Amino acid sequence: MGLRNVLGATCRKILTQFLIDSMVLTILGGLIGLGFAALVVGPIGDAMDLKATVSLGVAMGSIAFSAAVGIIFGLLPANKASKLDPFEALRYD
Repeated sequence: MGLRNVLGATCRKILTQFLIDSMVLTILGGLIGLGFAALVVGPIGDAMDLKATVSLGVAMGSIAFSAAVGIIFGLLPANKASKLDPFEALRYD
């Protein structure tokens, strides 16, 4: 981020990049978890003689929750990085 800061990126652009990164990572994690749950639910349901499925509402809710977690927990580091002094940021890059 230090290089972007030195090259003239505004605080808002750096904040937006951090938030997008954190959201993408948490949504991908949510999709992987949802896929794993769908794979596990079927055999467990068969073993217990139940019809177990993952509904669309639950799937959409889990993805929305993952996105919210990405925004919430990405906000503090994003805000901190966007306000860093360019020379201080480059020191650690």
